[in-house]
Amino acid sequence: MAQEIEPDTERPEPPAVEEHESDINLISGANGEIYETSDMYPSFIKKAQEEGNDKAVQVFTRAKLAEAYHAKLYMDAYTTIDAPFDGSYYLCPICGYIHKGENFVACPICLAPKSSFKAY
Repeated sequence: MAQEIEPDTERPEPPAVEEHESDINLISGANGEIYETSDMYPSFIKKAQEEGNDKAVQVFTRAKLAEAYHAKLYMDAYTTIDAPFDGSYYLCPICGYIHKGENFVACPICLAPKSSFKAY
C-alpha cells in the first residue's frame, strides 16, 4: 500500500535483534505484538481516518487484529514450550492472521476461506 501512495518507497531492512534463550525470545515477540496492537496500529488508523484513507483504515485495522492473535500465539508457545506440537500453522494471505491447527473454516478477521491459507 505504501508503494501505491509513494511508488519509490523501499521496504525497510529489519533491525538487528539480540539473541536470547527461546523463552525470552517468545516473551519479547509477544511484547512486540502487544505494542503493535495497543500503540502502533491505533496511531496508524487514526492518521488514516484523519486523511480520509478508508483503504488504509481497513488494512491497518485488520493488521491490528492479526497482531493480537500473534501475541496470543507467542504466549501459547511460551506456556507450552516443553509440549511438542506436531500440527500445522495456517497463514491468511489477506490480513496475516495465523491459525494453529486444522480446526477452522475461514479467517475470523477478513473471512478468507481456509483453502486460501498457506500451511506451515
